[in-house]
Amino acid sequence: MFALLLLVPPLGSSRDVSQQPAPPELELVAVVPPTPALSAAIQLEVSRAPRGRGHLDLSADPGVDEVRVHVLLGAAATSPRWQVCRDLHISIDGSAQLARLRPAAVSMPGGVYDAVTTDLTILDVQAMARARSVRLELCGEELSLPGDASAHLVEFVERFYRLGEFQGPAQRAPTPLVIPLEDDGPEGVEPPTPA
Repeated sequence: MFALLLLVPPLGSSRDVSQQPAPPELELVAVVPPTPALSAAIQLEVSRAPRGRGHLDLSADPGVDEVRVHVLLGAAATSPRWQVCRDLHISIDGSAQLARLRPAAVSMPGGVYDAVTTDLTILDVQAMARARSVRLELCGEELSLPGDASAHLVEFVERFYRLGEFQGPAQRAPTPLVIPLEDDGPEGVEPPTPA
């Protein structure tokens, strides 16, 4: 889990800190992003991993983004290897595509959790769920999906579409209050007339 740390004035403070260096009375506040609405973890066979397995983790929030699925591929390793890879090669029933990767390795006792992330569309995941054959290749290494992966992918896709279903029109927003921005000067004083 990631958090963003912000320096903010204490509650009830009216001090304008935008033009001044951070005074000591500012508080450090952690802002934790919301947990994705939907996630799934599928175990992969990874030959070089100490235990011979890794994970394909999917996460999405169809209420916020009705297309994107975030993907993390990771496995315990003695040293990072996947960090130099630029693309994940995906073959779905013989149809090949590339997904651009971002490194995401994390050090841990005795080695590293070698990981990369990418984004797919829900249509990509749906195609993987329906496919007879799915191959993933990362840095020349084939990652094998287990036999029950299709069932997990089907469940993920179904839940994605249920969460993203149209719930009817949004409530009508209130009419905004419009306040003129011109300054007439002090009360009772007429502005100068142009010459």
